[in-house]
Amino acid sequence: MSSNSLILQKRAKTYSLAGLFCIALSSCASKPTEETVVDQPLQSQEQAVSQEKVADRPFSAETLYALLTAEMAIDRKRYDVALGNYVQQAVSTRDPGVVAKAAHITSALKAHNAALEMAQLWLELEPDNTEAVRILSTELVTADRLDEALEQSKKLLQKGLPTAFDALAVKVASNNSSKIQSLSGEYAQLLEQHPNNTQLLIGYSILQQKSGQPEDALKTIKKAAKLEPKNLRALFQETRLLQQLDKKEEAVAKLEQMVEDNPENLGLRLRYAQSLAEVDLKAAKEQFQILYQSAPNNPGIIMSLGLVEKELGQYESAIERFRLLLLQQQNINSAHYHLGKTFDRLQMPEEALQHYLQVTPSQHFLESISRATEILVNSEREFEAIQNIREHKKNSKGRLLESLFIIESEVLTSIGQQSASELVINEGIEQFPQSTKLLYARAMIHVKNNYISGAESDLKRILEITPNNPAALNALGYTLVDQTNRFEEAETYIRQAHKLTPNNPAVLDSVGWLEYRKGNHSAALKMLRQAMQAMPDHEIAAHLGEVLWVSGKKDEAKRVWRSGLELNKHSEVIYKTLHRLDVEL
Repeated sequence: MSSNSLILQKRAKTYSLAGLFCIALSSCASKPTEETVVDQPLQSQEQAVSQEKVADRPFSAETLYALLTAEMAIDRKRYDVALGNYVQQAVSTRDPGVVAKAAHITSALKAHNAALEMAQLWLELEPDNTEAVRILSTELVTADRLDEALEQSKKLLQKGLPTAFDALAVKVASNNSSKIQSLSGEYAQLLEQHPNNTQLLIGYSILQQKSGQPEDALKTIKKAAKLEPKNLRALFQETRLLQQLDKKEEAVAKLEQMVEDNPENLGLRLRYAQSLAEVDLKAAKEQFQILYQSAPNNPGIIMSLGLVEKELGQYESAIERFRLLLLQQQNINSAHYHLGKTFDRLQMPEEALQHYLQVTPSQHFLESISRATEILVNSEREFEAIQNIREHKKNSKGRLLESLFIIESEVLTSIGQQSASELVINEGIEQFPQSTKLLYARAMIHVKNNYISGAESDLKRILEITPNNPAALNALGYTLVDQTNRFEEAETYIRQAHKLTPNNPAVLDSVGWLEYRKGNHSAALKMLRQAMQAMPDHEIAAHLGEVLWVSGKKDEAKRVWRSGLELNKHSEVIYKTLHRLDVEL
């Protein structure tokens, strides 16, 4: 019998293409409630800052000169000069017209601190001015002064004017989870009095979604969209919810209609392209190409095109996109990472290695160094792999350093340096004594070295730190059932792991092995078949084959073992099983 520690250590690394787009594009919503500028079809900066000229009113020569200079700056699109002059004169003159213009300019240019100051000054001069209240409420949201923003929006609501309830909900949902419940209650009460207020409905839907109520959130936002069929914020929220509820085709259809209605809105087309990537890569590429024609130097769009082409198998085009990003000095780490992945698909490991090695600490760093290490080990350059890891360890800390200890240990284990591998893990545990990952890694080394009491000690230490850790529960239970006769104790751990993760193939394998060790061959076969179907794996194949063999199903057992060897032709656990049972394939 052999440990299934490798199964327990496997962690599937699946990346949805749409998720990668979100990483690639700064305008992509990374959270389900996050808004982007495309949600707000507001007037342009030029329109906002040049609506009304106030320099033709009676002012001192100094003020008049400053305002005329500001107006000329607006005409020349020198908005920084206009902003500075108007803010300065707003403070010095306290003229309502100047202050109003300053508030509009600062708001349009997203000079948030100045906009907040101008809106407050405007309200001081004209307490009943609803436009001042509108700007103030929006800027209070940006400044994270949420209670004040709520009160200002309530004032606008009473007068039947546009509010910031939707923006406020976005802010709370993104950054302030402690306020979600109380704000939801406020919105629910306000909706009793104002059931058809679109901003309230949008905001309430966002809060419902963040509270784990996507179905209710969808009902709420559908009402808002029905009230205002052209409201992009409502429509975007609806498509987000449809995607969350796995109604991707319906979401794509809605976005397609929105793009047809707003063909010049590039942000909207971007959202459409990202959604298409979930269901139709070729159609997604068409949309990204349209975006590329409008913004050929946008690094996010170049990256997205490359990602789509990579997934379509159009590797030459994808490589050109990623290399273009390197020439532009944009998204360098992501470009190197995806070049590495692309060359991997082309079965060109040396080319892939050159790019993986150039990824510096960032989102893709750990996967890059892991793959680079694998390539080096496969080409018998283990020393180079270890040196590379140790070089990175010098400047690393925290979780990154913790992971590098594990990678180095795995390399040493792969070349038979068990003692050195354990020393590396021990060094890591000295620096990170609460690290469940390092404790788990050492437990697996102990299992491999048949030091069961040491493995048991480390796994129980993990359970002291994280009592409901399914991986530790499963590993401890499996180790006890595989290496000892403490079946009752083992069953307690395995059943708890199964309750926490009922569909985990490694846990299903442990349940099956437990039943086999207890003599329940029929129950064992059921669980092991289920595990093998969920995750074809050579260790599970070893177990399933053994139970089939002792159950008299020898032909099927051989087929299962052969399939396991196809998955891993050097499977130690299968060959040990064959030797123990005296079987020749």
